[in-house]
Amino acid sequence: MHHASASGLSRIDLLASLVAVASLLLVMLPHLNGGAQRRDRAICFGNLQQLGIAVTAWSMDHEDRFPWLVSSLQGGSIGGQRVVDHWRPLSNHLRDVKFLTCPANPRRYATSFASMQDHNMSYGVGSDSQSGLPGSFLASDFDLEGGYRTVCGIWGRGRPLGNVFGFSVITGQPASATSSWSVTNHVRLGNILTADGSVHATDTAGLRVIMSANSGHGGACHYLPP
Repeated sequence: MHHASASGLSRIDLLASLVAVASLLLVMLPHLNGGAQRRDRAICFGNLQQLGIAVTAWSMDHEDRFPWLVSSLQGGSIGGQRVVDHWRPLSNHLRDVKFLTCPANPRRYATSFASMQDHNMSYGVGSDSQSGLPGSFLASDFDLEGGYRTVCGIWGRGRPLGNVFGFSVITGQPASATSSWSVTNHVRLGNILTADGSVHATDTAGLRVIMSANSGHGGACHYLPP
């Protein structure tokens, strides 16, 4: 009887311990998840910093012009219809192709600049951006909402860029903007690279401020998503 009782108490103790551990995990899970989200945002922020360094270095070799404003004969990507067309020229300046993929979304890392495709990219291109507009929207997380499909004639010089999203906004009036972050990557938050090479961690209000700083032609900020 003594051994049966001891065995019974052991099972109860074990069950109680399991319940306690499960309860602790339930309490900690939101905090652990929040920690993972903060880590992903920090890595994403760093990725865009590296991208900004690469774009700036590339433009310094090309009369302060970004790849999408330079002929392919000069190593640029003018007229390119995909995001990958505009990031691939940076291969000599961007240390690792993985900087183009955010860990917060399930997109697979490319194995090389030669093989990368749009489905590997996490960052689209602000097609109105140029070095002469330092605060203009150059790149960001791809999960933007509130836009409409349009074309952009700035890049193509007679060959309008298709598959672009326009985000209506009046210059200097953030409240007029229609853009917002979705829940896809950083849950209503995101990172933005501007033409001066700086990166901004923003909520939707901050996103609209940046888009309104230098809106493009037609009262909109234009964005080519991957």
